[in-house]
Amino acid sequence: MKSDVILSDVLTHFIDEIATYLTGDETKLFLYIARMAFDGDTYLATLTPTQMMDATGLDGQRALTALTALIQYNVINERNMTRDGTEYGVNASPDMEGLKTR
Repeated sequence: MKSDVILSDVLTHFIDEIATYLTGDETKLFLYIARMAFDGDTYLATLTPTQMMDATGLDGQRALTALTALIQYNVINERNMTRDGTEYGVNASPDMEGLKTR
């Protein structure tokens, strides 16, 4: 499947380049968002805070802190807000300099 190949590439890049610079909470949340985003044809996941907290075991503040950092450093993109949740996608060009210097 095409999405399996792309997800494999994303995870390889994540492990090789990005994971070292993320906290455990950020890593949990990234992996969940990536899995959900690559589950369909759009490469976006429509998620609610409750879904993210339930899937990762993070409480509200920890999930929000991790999500804010992932967005700030362009590891994930926050797209449209809908009544079903917010759309998130994996960014191909995270801010590596920002991650390295924080």
